[in-house]
Amino acid sequence: MIASLAFIGLVPSALALAYLGYSQGLYPYTALPLVFGGVILVCVIGLFAVLPRLRERERY
Repeated sequence: MIASLAFIGLVPSALALAYLGYSQGLYPYTALPLVFGGVILVCVIGLFAVLPRLRERERY
């Protein structure tokens, strides 16, 4: 769930960065791999941070 929320929150920011880069004359797609890499990183970290807590709740 946290990974989905992070993905939902970061996709509009990636689009905003692309728009800002395009409006300022920068090539818009140079920042997108970095942003989507950040999305994947946040999703993976979110999963590893949340899964142990969920397993603790299942034990009790």
